[in-house]
This record gives sequence, structure tokens and C-alpha cells, in this order.
Amino acid sequence: MVLIPPFDDHDVMSGQGTVGLEMSEELDRLDIRPDAVVVNASGGGLASGVIEAMTNAFPHIASYVTEPAGADKVADSLRLHSPQTLDVVPDTVMDALAGPSVGKKTFAALSRHSITGLTVTEEQAMAAVAAAFCTLRVVAEPGGAASLGAVLAARPRFKGQVIALVVSGGNVDPAVFISAIR
Repeated sequence: MVLIPPFDDHDVMSGQGTVGLEMSEELDRLDIRPDAVVVNASGGGLASGVIEAMTNAFPHIASYVTEPAGADKVADSLRLHSPQTLDVVPDTVMDALAGPSVGKKTFAALSRHSITGLTVTEEQAMAAVAAAFCTLRVVAEPGGAASLGAVLAARPRFKGQVIALVVSGGNVDPAVFISAIR
């Protein structure tokens, strides 16, 4: 058997980067120049791939990673200049973002960019699940909607800007989803 790391692998990071590549191609096709990209982060695979692709297409774009409040290991890693591991993995509705550590390869890729960390509360993530469903008819899990939650919670920061963000993952427990949309 061969272990394929879920995030700390160049092929996985490249695969995740296709999200940013498709996003940048669609924005270019529509002649839209985004001011910022906001991506959910746990181990850093999706964030490193998307940010790499988006900054390649739009060199002056501002980059943000979104993590659960109190579990912002990617932001801490970038601030401390080394990959960080959580002492305690939080029990959060954003379980997709609650991995214990940042990858060494993903950290190296993310370190090449100026990235701002944003945190999202449980309530903000659940509000984002509801907003995604009610306005776009997109079913998203709370961790997958964290970037939307961060943008909605920080509206003044992003006012007047074009924001590209990733809403990923529809693996949401029905009870959690119902709770969010109520």
C-alpha cells in the first residue's frame, strides 16, 4: 500500500490548485480582476494550491486563509516562520478545518506569498452555510463555508472589493445543515 498524504504532497497541492486555476480562468474570461482571494485552510493543501494559481494569474491580489477561531495554525505558522501543530485539536462544527498540523510542503508554498489569516466562529460558519444555501442553493459543510463566513463577518474590510473565495465540501451532517438554515 502507498500512503498518499491528504495535503502535504506536491501532486495533491497541484490538484487542489486546479480550483484556483479554473477560478482565475473564469474571472479572466469575464474580464473581472479580483482584489482578494479567500481560502479555507487546515493542512494547507487547498490554500497553497489556490493561492499559488490565483497569484500567478493576478500578481497583485491580496491572499487570505480562513481557519476556525482558536485553531489558526496556518496563520500562526506564517507568523512564526515554521509549520505549527495544535496541542489540542478543537471540537468544532468546522471539522474539515480541524486537522492538527500544517504540512512542511504546504508551508513552504504559502510562505512565498503575503497572506493574512482570518478566523471564523462557529456561528459565522453556520451563517455562511445558510447564506450559501439560501442565496446560491449551494449545500456546503461548515468548514467548506468558512471563507464565506469570514468575508460576511468582515464586510467593512472587503467593502467595494471583488472577492474570489472558495466554498468547498458538501459533506454536511443533515442535523447540522438543518440547524444552520433554521
